[in-house]
Amino acid sequence: CSSDLSPVMVLADSINPSSFTTSLGVGESVTINKTVTITEGVPTTAKVDVVFVADTTGSMAGQIASAQAGASSILSTLSGLGDVRFGVGFYGDPSGGLTQNLTSNFSAVTTAINNWQAGVPEGGGDFPEANLIGWTNVANDALWRDDSRRFIVTFGDAPGHVGGIYGTETQAVSALNAEDIQMEIINTGTSTSGMNSSVDGEPAGQANRFADATGGEVFNGFNSSGTATAIINA
Repeated sequence: CSSDLSPVMVLADSINPSSFTTSLGVGESVTINKTVTITEGVPTTAKVDVVFVADTTGSMAGQIASAQAGASSILSTLSGLGDVRFGVGFYGDPSGGLTQNLTSNFSAVTTAINNWQAGVPEGGGDFPEANLIGWTNVANDALWRDDSRRFIVTFGDAPGHVGGIYGTETQAVSALNAEDIQMEIINTGTSTSGMNSSVDGEPAGQANRFADATGGEVFNGFNSSGTATAIINA
């Protein structure tokens, strides 16, 4: 009995053992456990759709300025992943949604990012914002391409209102999952503060719940100067 699984066949860096030979009698069997090692790399041909969604309420001036200053680096770095289209959105309180639909026109995307302004169109007025409205509208309205990997990269310093005109977390997650969108959330706070703060009777950890429900991640503890880097890492 001989088993051979060459690295070329499966595009692996190593397979251990690469081959195994033994002699078996009638009715005998053997189990062979093989370890396949594949070194992680950066994709270069992926079809990727990314919408950047900013909290544009009054407290976000520093984070918005950092993202705008790094916009060129953000787009040029991420475009190296392959066939990438970008969109831009916002949430204030009580509105939110797309300002630039998904496009390969990076100039239009940069213009939309540069149009983010803290306190415009809404200053906020209280701690929670319209995160859920903004994310839901982006999920529903973006021109996601067939067979693309889909991401919302969002940043803010407060959780989203829940209930009433804002809808529920379950409703927002359903809209995101219906489009197979992965949430990458950049939180100026911690695992229990900022976007993870308790709000409207909901327990702390809203950002964590959205990331977990969509297969994404939360990046905690970023200050205003680190927003652009955080977006690239996300």
